[in-house]
Amino acid sequence: MRQAKKTNNQYGTTHQKVGNEVNDMSEIMVIDDDVYINNMLKETLSGEGYEVYSAYSGTEAELMLKNKNPDLILLDLMFPGIQKRVLIIMII
Repeated sequence: MRQAKKTNNQYGTTHQKVGNEVNDMSEIMVIDDDVYINNMLKETLSGEGYEVYSAYSGTEAELMLKNKNPDLILLDLMFPGIQKRVLIIMII
């Protein structure tokens, strides 16, 4: 059995890792219609060892959430498509 160790990333956030795996919050969904912001968040979070799913609209997020159950969702509330309230209720 591999030993878990706590590590700090460049932002001072502590993660518990086993090898290269992040044990806490390992899946994150980014919902943002701005391609540059979405890609930047995905690249940064992936570099920290998280598995990141990107959705560029509320409709796309709704479809992804039927198959995925991420540990954290980063949600831009100013996106096109599905009404924000419907998506938030679906997440809850």
